[in-house]
Amino acid sequence: VGGNHNVRADDGSFTSGAPSSTWSTYTQIFTSPGDFAYYCELHGGAGGVGMSGTVSVRSSSSSDKGKIFLPFVTKIQ
Repeated sequence: VGGNHNVRADDGSFTSGAPSSTWSTYTQIFTSPGDFAYYCELHGGAGGVGMSGTVSVRSSSSSDKGKIFLPFVTKIQ
C-alpha cells in the first residue's frame, strides 16, 4: 500500500517507529495470550478507528502441535 504507514499499539506497548513511505517488515513477538489492538498513526486511531486491527494470541494445546494458524482478517466498511 502506498503512502506513509506504521504500526502502534493502542496501549503504546509496541511500535514499528515513525510513519514511513519506505517498505519494511516489522516483527512483534507476543509472550502471552491476549488481544493486542494496533493502528496506523496517520490513517487510524486507538479503539479501532480507520486503519487498525487486533492481533489475537491464543494458548496452544498438545493437539495443536504441527498446525499453522493464519491471521483472520476482516474488512469493515
